[in-house]
Amino acid sequence: MIMQKTNKNNPKFRGSIKKGSLSSCDKLKYYYVKGSQEITNIVVLVHGISRNAEEIINSFSQQMSPDSLLIAPVFSKDYATDYQRLGRKNKGPRADYILQAIINELSTQYDIEVNKINLFGFSAGAQFVQRYAFAHPAQVKKVAIVSAGWYTMPSFSEYYPYGLKLRNEFADIDFEFMRFLRVKYRVYVGEKDYLRDKSLNKSKKVDRLQGQNRLERAESWTNKMNRCFEKYAIKNRVSLEVLKNVTHDFSLADSLGHLCGKVSHWFKQED
Repeated sequence: MIMQKTNKNNPKFRGSIKKGSLSSCDKLKYYYVKGSQEITNIVVLVHGISRNAEEIINSFSQQMSPDSLLIAPVFSKDYATDYQRLGRKNKGPRADYILQAIINELSTQYDIEVNKINLFGFSAGAQFVQRYAFAHPAQVKKVAIVSAGWYTMPSFSEYYPYGLKLRNEFADIDFEFMRFLRVKYRVYVGEKDYLRDKSLNKSKKVDRLQGQNRLERAESWTNKMNRCFEKYAIKNRVSLEVLKNVTHDFSLADSLGHLCGKVSHWFKQED
């Protein structure tokens, strides 16, 4: 384990960021930080294609309460190449299995009872956490989806990952519509995150189904989810917050939009 500095900005947290790897596969790295009290709040933080897991967990560690365990998996470029789509058949390892293994290893190490987890993802990581919640709703309490490039829509009219209709991508996933609609979701996107940059999926199909940029796609997914809640009379709602003056940049989203503080506060609220 590699020890980092103790968090001086949040002395009540008293956690030090550590780096570990799965005992079953040392290619699978992760960062984590454990609070000073009995753990009741497990928060998973998922990076985008820049793989800035350490930056994200450091920012969140300055906000979280001392009953929190923060986990930031590292999905490497040369190993977990399809992580944002959970790791489809013949496209690399299952990213959802990797996350579950990390959680199980840490919960065993620290004798933590795992109930439901909170998920945060930025950009490609936002795609992962949204799809993870759809695939494993019984494991998830809340999901903060930040600046996703595109989404899996809550519809069986399109094949995965555009929609929920499956071919043979997964042996053990069966999207349970009425269960993932009961998970709590919030969507965040920068006010200036409208560029069609090289990291954005610019396929004609995504443009047609979801919009031309991250702002439009966030609105499309939020509206579609809220229509589903109304249709099935489920007391739930996705809120969309546009972060003023923020581009597609995690550090700006936090410094200008106070992202980590807002998400941390929401994760601790009893809805």
